[in-house]
Amino acid sequence: MADNDRPTKRAKSERGASPAETPEPKRKSTKQAKIPVLPWMRTPVSTGMGSNIKLQDVQGLAHSLSEALQTGAVQELFPAQAAVWRETAGGHSTAHDICIAAPTGSGKTLAYALPIINALSGGCNSMLRALVVLPSRDLAVQVFQVFKPLCEAAGVRAVLLAAQCSQALETAALLGSGNPATFSSECWQLSEEPAYHQDKTWPHSTEDVSGSLPQTRQALPAIVIATPGRLVAHLQSTPGFSMLGLRFLVVDEADRLLRQAFDDWLAIVMAQLEQSQKMCGHRAVKLIASATLTRDPAKVERFHLHSPRLVAADTSRQRLPKSLKEWKVPCSSGEAKPLALLAILQDLADQPTLIFTSSVEATHRLCTLLLATTENALRVAEFSSFIDARQRAANLAEFKSGQRYVLVASDGMARGMDVECSNVVNYDTPVHSTTYVHRAGRTARAGRFGQVFSLLRPEEMRHFKAMLRKIDNAFVKDYLIREERLKAIKPAFEIAFRSVRDEVIAQK
Repeated sequence: MADNDRPTKRAKSERGASPAETPEPKRKSTKQAKIPVLPWMRTPVSTGMGSNIKLQDVQGLAHSLSEALQTGAVQELFPAQAAVWRETAGGHSTAHDICIAAPTGSGKTLAYALPIINALSGGCNSMLRALVVLPSRDLAVQVFQVFKPLCEAAGVRAVLLAAQCSQALETAALLGSGNPATFSSECWQLSEEPAYHQDKTWPHSTEDVSGSLPQTRQALPAIVIATPGRLVAHLQSTPGFSMLGLRFLVVDEADRLLRQAFDDWLAIVMAQLEQSQKMCGHRAVKLIASATLTRDPAKVERFHLHSPRLVAADTSRQRLPKSLKEWKVPCSSGEAKPLALLAILQDLADQPTLIFTSSVEATHRLCTLLLATTENALRVAEFSSFIDARQRAANLAEFKSGQRYVLVASDGMARGMDVECSNVVNYDTPVHSTTYVHRAGRTARAGRFGQVFSLLRPEEMRHFKAMLRKIDNAFVKDYLIREERLKAIKPAFEIAFRSVRDEVIAQK
């Protein structure tokens, strides 16, 4: 309805209505009691913007981890990661529990993974030392993929408990070659050994005491990444699996986990932590993470936090480079997006271009399609966990050297990548303004010209504009692609799609 067609109060009066004839009902008060904010939440540890730290400047980072990060193309820590590293002293401080309020794309997983693995890399890890809980199997798998290469580099064993296989196979992975009937007593005997007591002083000791461990069986994994249901099942039924001696508890996607009961997993975990502290004499450091961290004291209280610190991403100072040119690319439907992308890549010719998708699966599907087109076969490289770490590193090196012009990646894979490009394409729209800034920040650095293209379906336009208003960016020009041009591209695309149809459909 146009503005001129909207009835005004004056127009209603002219039709014969009056306030006396149609009295407005008294409105009930909608004022709600404000939820009090905990004092420590009023003064968060601001991560700021632009405060990345080069790996060589990270104090206390184990050399093996530094090398593993660089192999995975991570050259620096994002602000949230740097802040958590400082607050935990690289995993060696028990002074505070940490709450991390950071949106997707800020490197939240690595923020807690790095100090944990760093702290465990040189000690006696015969028992469970770190537990990471996530609300879904997919999230648990994603987080495990972040931990795995770092744990392998640091010599720390990690196990995934997320119903990816039977509980019996998970139990075998937990207990190694040990006898389940005697494993509990073996763990207790280990806790009485001098090596274990030395490890109790872990904030101050980095001596490797692994040589004093029994060699008759594989030790309990130092790190377990689990969903709540599977975690409770193993705590209740797997002999010897307990949280005795736990040093780190991570609750990721905390708000979501609090909304879901999962057999009252949190009460079970908190009870075991309390028992562990009484028996072992030291408490576990808790790291609570979420993109939208609750500030409700009643909910926060359930975690029994000790002298907590809040690490919160500072979104108030988000700015884009002045030399950046932004475009939004209207796409009539989801089917039009790959056609629009092909047209953009034709326009950009051989300019280095980084394409962002919303997930690892979407990255692999899109790259498969692009590689199937003749003109892109030698230009496109994939950067996802569908390919091994060595191939990822090779693809990134070729992109940085100019041998490849197009790199397709997800936010999760691209976190911390030290790579510059001329153009960024948002094939999938970012959910948060911070993610948009991080993506766009790959180009237009040091005053150089750069462009960012956002492919948008009609239903995504409103969210996109609202997101940009949060960073004082109210106007982005349209990058229009003529319909005739899309029709000309479509036959070649359909041929390419048919050639890889089975593979693409299988990945969905």
